[in-house]
Amino acid sequence: MHGHSGHRVPTPGIVCLRATTKDRGPTNSVRLPCCCFLFRAGAVRRAVQELPAEQAPLEPLMEVLSHKGKSNDFLKPLLTALQCSEAAKPLVLHSSTRHLFCEGELIVTQGKRRFEGLVFVRRGSVSLQINGVEVRRLSSGQVVGEEMLMNVSPKWRYSLVCLSLCDIIILHRRPLLATVKDSKVPSSSEEGQECQRLLGLLEGQWKEELIIISLPIFHGFDSKFLSLLPQLMEMRVILPDNEIWSSTCQDECPESSLFLLLRGNAEEILTIQRKRRASAELLQRRGSVNGEFQVKTVRRTIIQGACEGASHMLALPQEGERKFIASTVCVAAVLHRKVFLHMLHSQKLPIQAIEVLRLLEEELDKREPLPDEQIPTFEMLETCLPILRGLDEAFMSSILRGGIKRFYMEGQQISAPKQRSEACFVVLRGEVALRMAGITLGTYKQGQALHILGLATGPFVPPYETLCVRASEVWELPRSVLMTSLDHYPAMKRILGLLTAMQVARLTGVPEGQDDDTNGELSPALSPALSPRSKQGLRGLLGGKARARAEEDPNSPVELAQLSIFKGLSTDFLAWIQDNLEPRIYFSDDTVFGEDDRTQNLYIVCKGSICLEKPGHPETFSRGSYFGDAQLLGVSKGAVATAVSLEMTLVQVLNRQVLLEGLAHFPSEVIHFDTLTVNLLESQVDNVLHHAPAFADCGDDFRRKVMRSMRTRLLRKDESLVQKGAKRGSLFIIRTGVAVVEEEAPVAPKPRDDESSELSGSTDKTKHYEQWEIVNADVVLGLVAKAPHTVRADDLMAVAEIEDTKFIGILRYFPLEVPKLIQRLEGTLWPEEAEQLPSFLNNMSQSFFSQLTQESEWRMYLPECNVV
Repeated sequence: MHGHSGHRVPTPGIVCLRATTKDRGPTNSVRLPCCCFLFRAGAVRRAVQELPAEQAPLEPLMEVLSHKGKSNDFLKPLLTALQCSEAAKPLVLHSSTRHLFCEGELIVTQGKRRFEGLVFVRRGSVSLQINGVEVRRLSSGQVVGEEMLMNVSPKWRYSLVCLSLCDIIILHRRPLLATVKDSKVPSSSEEGQECQRLLGLLEGQWKEELIIISLPIFHGFDSKFLSLLPQLMEMRVILPDNEIWSSTCQDECPESSLFLLLRGNAEEILTIQRKRRASAELLQRRGSVNGEFQVKTVRRTIIQGACEGASHMLALPQEGERKFIASTVCVAAVLHRKVFLHMLHSQKLPIQAIEVLRLLEEELDKREPLPDEQIPTFEMLETCLPILRGLDEAFMSSILRGGIKRFYMEGQQISAPKQRSEACFVVLRGEVALRMAGITLGTYKQGQALHILGLATGPFVPPYETLCVRASEVWELPRSVLMTSLDHYPAMKRILGLLTAMQVARLTGVPEGQDDDTNGELSPALSPALSPRSKQGLRGLLGGKARARAEEDPNSPVELAQLSIFKGLSTDFLAWIQDNLEPRIYFSDDTVFGEDDRTQNLYIVCKGSICLEKPGHPETFSRGSYFGDAQLLGVSKGAVATAVSLEMTLVQVLNRQVLLEGLAHFPSEVIHFDTLTVNLLESQVDNVLHHAPAFADCGDDFRRKVMRSMRTRLLRKDESLVQKGAKRGSLFIIRTGVAVVEEEAPVAPKPRDDESSELSGSTDKTKHYEQWEIVNADVVLGLVAKAPHTVRADDLMAVAEIEDTKFIGILRYFPLEVPKLIQRLEGTLWPEEAEQLPSFLNNMSQSFFSQLTQESEWRMYLPECNVV
């Protein structure tokens, strides 16, 4: 800023331009005046003092505007990055500008030239993205952009996106080059030598060597893919003695990548740590664990054209730690695994490079050697696809011949979410996962099939992503191959027609309006297709119209709004649930889950039927009904019975973690599921005191009286039941979940075998309370003056709660229950031996003391009550 007199006036602050001075006409046209608002730093500080509530969001800005931010502390990192001495300070200072960027702003844009130079992150966090894929992050003190400063790249090969308020210093190429050229200092001086050195870097004969296409590792990909790949590689310029790439560096290489040395020479340093072969006596004499290992360092020189890190990019395990140090000025092109996978996914290409396939196969051969027989075998297909059992061998052979084996690298998609799939996949080796809404729904290993519904008439559009957890070999059976085989073997059509002709387009739906009779009772009349046992467990379609539609058209979608568990929820939330349901198919006699298996899914039956084999009273769930609500709501973690499909059945599965993710997006719906959870808990256990060991010796009348005053409450993760130092509070009984002690209490003496301490909870190193244990009883009963520690919910949990005043009030009428409770909680109620009496009564004999205790009267007093 300049004052009216023409001289420069130092004005720290922020300028907000309201009109541009950019020329919009010929060179000799009149320039527009510049209009701006000036926010002075002092004015901002005074405003913050007057409005302290605004201090927190403006704190990063105030730190930038502070006196500390005015120093030239950025010069040293820039000089270090350029390997310059203090003599180059004036050159760097006059060629640098300072910028503030808000969260989400772009500092530089991929494919553009703006801000051609070196970027120094003075403060903040920056995301380096290639084609929208984040490959690494820059934090305060880091530098990037050497390739633009030295004109190696004509345009930025990546974008820099601010993740917070960022204070950025940019060393511009053109002003620096002009300053160096215009410098009149003698070449023999230190500053002159720095000028000559910088001039050599800035005017060096650099160019991008795009020889990636000729690399053997990528031979096999089509020309279009190979032509796009070089454009997505990060270009780096590395000065001598700096690190080019490392297999362990978290700053420069947070994920796997390979690099191609386009120019210069470097040295590879491989450090291998191996266990020594030594006797136990020798190791004991050394007296050090480190003596068990031998560290070996191997060095070798790499030259221009070398490609390193291929196995690391493919996420294949490598022995030792590798790093590459530049011996000369080096130019390297880095291909990040995330970018490579993004290209494969966007182009919908399988891995075609022969060298990559060889590396993946070698790794799988080490981990999971192939059996002598060729896989997949008939037995493997019959196990994972029961509908194929007992079919003609010639037909099975034609299927095996038509299937395709493919290798996948870690993180590679087999199928993208919400895209049509027309193939079934069988995992031969490795591990494959289904992910939806950022949650892993399940994993599949050798001999397990997925996307079976891709063989149906479809269209099958899975809402989840199917990707490999590690290097995997997968056998793919396209629907077209199966249909061609059926044409050659028409006798098989009758058997497989149940699957190939199945409609799986819309299993469930969200209608725009609801029936006018959805609040009615379930009609006792059932479809003739339903088993009589289904009357015991049918929970689903509410309203005669909805049920009538289901019976008339078995292919119509099950309306989520008609299911009682979703009754009354918003259409937007139901639409989100609909988009995040996992479709599954079960063949006849398939086990959905076994008794006591840990599950957290809700199963909505869309076609077919499933039986819960409860002892004595099995339940059958048919179209429009659901089960697993207790597991979905977190009331029960284990299955109460084994679930078996009675016929070929289609279900939609809602995972508990997916539901919680949905509730995070729709918080207004939380109260609905909280109410369902509480109602379900209270319906399962009428009297929790029958299960609490602390009340085991208490009378039934007392327990009933207490239970009437208790209420069930849900607590979220980290929500507190008891605060340390509290003098009052409720008494809690854990119904589901776990509560943990935030601050560990002093270690108490270990109780005798014949003693039980309900108050101590678990004996683990981290003290916690589990189901049916009591929390805060010591405070409520007055055994301690203050709560000794804070107790918080470890995760979502449910407790039965009664206020301390109500509990003490009930105890007034049941005084004989107090000794039983305290005996359970503390082990002793009053002195049992004469030696335990106070000193002024220590002459009392044991017989007299025993007679005294028999004649004594137990009295209890509430706080603030007069004892005498």
